[in-house]
Amino acid sequence: MKKLSFHLNRISTRTALLAMMMLIIGAACGGSAGVTPKAVITSPQANAEIMADSPLQIQGQADGQGIIRVDVIVDSATLASVPASDATKGVSTLPVQVPFSTQTVGSHFAQLKVYGVGDKLIAVSDPVIFVMKLALVTPTTAPQPTATPVPPTVAPTAVVSGSAGLTSTTATTASGSIAPELTITNEFANIRSGPGINFNLVGKLNQNEKAPVRGKNQDGTWWQIAFDKGPNGVGWVFGQLVSVNAAASQVAAVAAPPTPTSPPAPAGATATPPGIVALVTGTPGPTATPSGPVCDASSKDWRGQNPNYPFCANQDPTWADPQGDWNVYDNGRDIPLSISWSMYGSNINQVWIHFVQDDKICGFTKQTQHIVNQQVPAAGKYDFNVLQFPYGGTLKVFLTVTLNDGRTVQWGEKRLCIR
Repeated sequence: MKKLSFHLNRISTRTALLAMMMLIIGAACGGSAGVTPKAVITSPQANAEIMADSPLQIQGQADGQGIIRVDVIVDSATLASVPASDATKGVSTLPVQVPFSTQTVGSHFAQLKVYGVGDKLIAVSDPVIFVMKLALVTPTTAPQPTATPVPPTVAPTAVVSGSAGLTSTTATTASGSIAPELTITNEFANIRSGPGINFNLVGKLNQNEKAPVRGKNQDGTWWQIAFDKGPNGVGWVFGQLVSVNAAASQVAAVAAPPTPTSPPAPAGATATPPGIVALVTGTPGPTATPSGPVCDASSKDWRGQNPNYPFCANQDPTWADPQGDWNVYDNGRDIPLSISWSMYGSNINQVWIHFVQDDKICGFTKQTQHIVNQQVPAAGKYDFNVLQFPYGGTLKVFLTVTLNDGRTVQWGEKRLCIR
């Protein structure tokens, strides 16, 4: 009996050891391989409003298997990379806490990108949009002097002329403090006669150029600057394209010039002045056919090999943008764009340009609150600006051609992606 008990004990011990080994082997061979990598930003909260230059921590966490690093993305640029403690096999959890500060007011977005072994992207967090606002400054009343002081000599503030490479000198006030000033942070910034894209374009400044700040509009989204090409020596620049110093954040709101009764006609445009418009109603007349060579099957521009297109075209719809036809833009940017085309032929009756919401065309979905449905010439150019889509949009852009035989066809589809 003792021998039997001894053998049973040995069998039980071996069974337990075998079960333990199977668990270890199962885990090593991917027992948790079904875990889907994910990442989340916990701070800032979506749509949080934060004062410019206030301390801000972008916090979050990535979970999964084999996480090698997490990149923190702010406004499409990598702010920081957080590496795992084990750079070979990775980790299953990687917390993220990265400081961020900016003087650029307006909307910003943050996102986490998670990378695994072999530098493979394995997870992306949902983007979090937050808003940087100007700090509210309570003006103080200066004490009245008992005697009239002699005004000190003050170096004049340089007025920006808008020529490339020109930067203003750092000006000081009579009390010796730093004068309000901004710096262009975008590749370039358009300078307009008023705070809005419906005002005339009076010039531009390039990245890193500086300008003295004279004021801001009522909601603090546009800055008034000294600009000698503008009306009365001032111009306006969109706030998300610049950074400002502390003194500029204290300037007062100034009255904007009267809003133009109609949008200014863009240089070289042959179509109706641009704008995001609602559905055009009424019965427009036929589009005038531009003069040109005879359009038939013998023409080099003939598109009638496809029976849907019995007309000629010497230019397909083409973006006037060096990035090409596949473009992704951040909303709120002052980026002028245009699309041009040229077709001719006696079969053309009308031509319309359309910007239509499409959830599948950009690889991401962004609802738009604007569409374009506007009659245009058979050969022309349509100018618009990313600022006209303040909420973004994933849009299909195309021309609709109404033929004299009563048919309507689409031509020249493009994609416009504004996130």
